[in-house]
Amino acid sequence: MNQERNLRKTKRDVFAHIASKRMDEHAEDLVEPSPPDLPNLVLPLDELNPNALFQPSKKIDSPIKLRRELLKQRRLNARFLRNFAPKAESQRISVELVEFDWREQTEEDLTNFAGTLAGHGEWKKVSIPHYGPPLGRRVTYYRTTFDLTEEMLTKGSLFIRFKGVDYRAHAFVNDAYIGSHEGFFALFEFDFTRVAKMGTNVLLVKVENDAIFMGNDSWGEDGEKYEGDKLYAATGPGYDEPVIGWHHCPPGMGIYQSVFVEARPRIFISDVFVRPLLEESRAEAWVEVYSCHELRQSISPVSYTHLTLP
Repeated sequence: MNQERNLRKTKRDVFAHIASKRMDEHAEDLVEPSPPDLPNLVLPLDELNPNALFQPSKKIDSPIKLRRELLKQRRLNARFLRNFAPKAESQRISVELVEFDWREQTEEDLTNFAGTLAGHGEWKKVSIPHYGPPLGRRVTYYRTTFDLTEEMLTKGSLFIRFKGVDYRAHAFVNDAYIGSHEGFFALFEFDFTRVAKMGTNVLLVKVENDAIFMGNDSWGEDGEKYEGDKLYAATGPGYDEPVIGWHHCPPGMGIYQSVFVEARPRIFISDVFVRPLLEESRAEAWVEVYSCHELRQSISPVSYTHLTLP
């Protein structure tokens, strides 16, 4: 009966409402563009005049012809895709974490989080990237182990680097809390140098989902619309499930991008932004330097390289 009652409820299509809503209050800001004044050009219908001839491309009607055309276009455009950047020697040791144990939160986790950190409960193996249900105000856990070598420890600093987690992430290494992040677009990282140890280390990631602003009933089982604090643009990665997952806006959750353990020097380059100055035949580089030291450090570049644009 509840299912029939839910089906009888009229669902409001938010996107259709936005598309059909009149924006009279902003009508004065809209300017209808006028077509430019162009000269009349008359091409003579003369076979001897190359401007009058047009040869349509041959129709691609088979996989073989398509592959040939792709190879042809790749050869034509290869010179525009050449990489002239010199290969830089990495000063980091990076290890990707792919295999995790995963499960949803239970009542025991609320009263015995030490047991959660220790790996209590029933887990299943998942591979990163991992994304999907549960939807709404739910919590899941990811747990894995990784090894640290003497070479990694002597680098000076150790980071866990996430390229994307939806939605709130709280990370723990060796039972110690190392940081939190909210939002699923940006990458983020946490320094865990002080809690690291030689050999096997344990990473636990608590991931929280939420309902979205203005509410969303695509995941509700009771037909109600719940509202939360999740910033969500109605477009997510989706997941392999035909009823909800194949749509573009179920607010799922998970570690949906790569995870790395990285050993770095105590002072390292965290980002580089290059702006070409074409009129001057040179480029401008902005370099962000990150320091793991608590006190101010003096740094200076080892050498300067002059860049000349072709």
